[in-house]
Amino acid sequence: NAKNDEFYTQYADIQKEVNAYIEYDQNVFKDKTILLPCDDPEWSNFTKFFAQNFENFGIRKLISTSYAYDKKRGSISTFFF
Repeated sequence: NAKNDEFYTQYADIQKEVNAYIEYDQNVFKDKTILLPCDDPEWSNFTKFFAQNFENFGIRKLISTSYAYDKKRGSISTFFF
């Protein structure tokens, strides 16, 4: 049997942790560039969380990237917000 041992950080866990930073300093992400290296930017809960809170946190730029060779496009996946 093939073992499926892929585990991803849950959205709720990211939200809980980031909220602790926000409570300490509500401008912690203001005018910052956030770089998110991940397995797959399209499925990353970190990418989803920060994209959804982009304006609320005052983020200047969000870069979510991975080193997953895309056979269709022959390129590396990178998303900019």
